[in-house]
Amino acid sequence: MVRAVKKIKVMVLRELKEYCEDCCEKFPPFKDQIVQFYKLAVMEVDVFGESEDHECELAVGCINDLINGLK
Repeated sequence: MVRAVKKIKVMVLRELKEYCEDCCEKFPPFKDQIVQFYKLAVMEVDVFGESEDHECELAVGCINDLINGLK
């Protein structure tokens, strides 16, 4: 089983983008969904003023869940 786990205490959108790009390269079937998780995090931060590190943490969790569902 492939594990895509990246634990970072505080992440900013730039780092989330890099993580998403890496995941898109490693897991091309999930590219569209990964990009959507990234865009959602950016929107939550930019439009709704949510915490950047919290939104990044949520996005990474969702991406990991998506990828780890590959069983």
